[in-house]
Amino acid sequence: MAFYNIASSINLTILATIIFFYTASNASTSVANVTSQSSSLQLEGKALLDSGWWKSCSNISSLHRKWPNINCDVIINSRSYCNWPGITCNIAGSVTEIYPPSDLFIGNKFRKLNFSCFPNLTLLDLRGHWIYEEIPPQLGDLTKLRVLDLSSNYIHGAIPPEIGNLSSLQNLDVGDNILNGLIPKELGQLKNLVTLDLSDNRLIGSIPLTLGLLTNLTQLYLQYNHFRGAIPPEIGNMSSLQNLDVGDNILSGLIPKELEQLKDLVTLNLSDNKLVGSFPPTLGLLANLAQLYMQYNQFGGAIPPEIGNMSSLQNLDVHSFGVRKFENLVTLDLGDNNLSGPIPSSLGQLSNLTFLFLESNLLEGPIQGELCNLHALSVLYLANNTVSGTMPIEIGGLFSINELDLSQNKLEGPIPPHIGNLTMLYTLNLSHNLISGEIPYEAGFLQHLTLDLSYKTYWHHS
Repeated sequence: MAFYNIASSINLTILATIIFFYTASNASTSVANVTSQSSSLQLEGKALLDSGWWKSCSNISSLHRKWPNINCDVIINSRSYCNWPGITCNIAGSVTEIYPPSDLFIGNKFRKLNFSCFPNLTLLDLRGHWIYEEIPPQLGDLTKLRVLDLSSNYIHGAIPPEIGNLSSLQNLDVGDNILNGLIPKELGQLKNLVTLDLSDNRLIGSIPLTLGLLTNLTQLYLQYNHFRGAIPPEIGNMSSLQNLDVGDNILSGLIPKELEQLKDLVTLNLSDNKLVGSFPPTLGLLANLAQLYMQYNQFGGAIPPEIGNMSSLQNLDVHSFGVRKFENLVTLDLGDNNLSGPIPSSLGQLSNLTFLFLESNLLEGPIQGELCNLHALSVLYLANNTVSGTMPIEIGGLFSINELDLSQNKLEGPIPPHIGNLTMLYTLNLSHNLISGEIPYEAGFLQHLTLDLSYKTYWHHS
């Protein structure tokens, strides 16, 4: 019995000792965690102060009146930086968003902010802050970042490949800068990316194939750069893409047929490049496409009638056949291509057409009377072609026309008196033609008309 009591006493002592050390260990761990968290928050506050973006401790009151004569230690320890303009913190006091006000000038202090001190940062919006430095590779440490907007600055240099480490990134906008170099292939690692805007820079090289891995991307803006080579067929893998803009580059080759896979595409801009050939008939499968821009390229041949299935199309900048189904078309720009043959009479069926640009092509033959059925037409440019014959009397049916440019063609004969019906007409350019005869009396009713009959035009007053 005595032995049992002694054993029980020893066991209780051991248990108490274990509980003591366990509790002490947990308490020590908790203190360490709190200390670590506090130290991390102090690093964030210090990084904000050291950046100089919000000026210095001594004159920070100039940004906000409620901080007169405050010192650095107070700012860091009290986490009052969470109340600074353009700073958002979570409940623990860790910075989650940085979006300085528009009047905060960053300039050459961009790289003075130690970005690696902000493990919980989800938004960094520095657009329009007159930044004229390079993008620091340390931005790649912000693995929780969802929005990175550096647009409308003077940022130069290359896009660092470390940006590809931003695994949570959904929106990347570095447009309207002076970035150069290649698109890093590492951007293809940004699987959560929804918007990618690299437009209006000085980027070169080809469009990397790895961009095709961005299957969640809905907006891709690469316009106004110096990209060369072909449009990679891998773009067709971007199954969520709604807007694709590669205009104003030096892209060449054919339009890849894989673009037919972009079923959600609403806007496609391929203009101002060196693309050749005609586009695949299967583009007619893009039933949601509303804006299609392909002007200023080197296309030839006919566009297949399947394109007429694009019932959502509103703006089309390519040569068009089978246009009867384009019920919503408002603007048709076919200018500055190598289009040849007669003007399609089917254009007269585009009842909502307001702007029609056919200038600087190789179009020939007469102006079809059906073209004059476009009662909503406000602007018609047919200049610099080889259109011949006389002006049709049906031209008097263009009741809404404001500008009519038929210059630099082979039109002949008199101006029809029906021109007097065009009471909305302000500009009529018939220069560089073979127009002859009298200016009709009815033209005198057009009080605001500017009429150009210069160069090789033979006419006289009645």
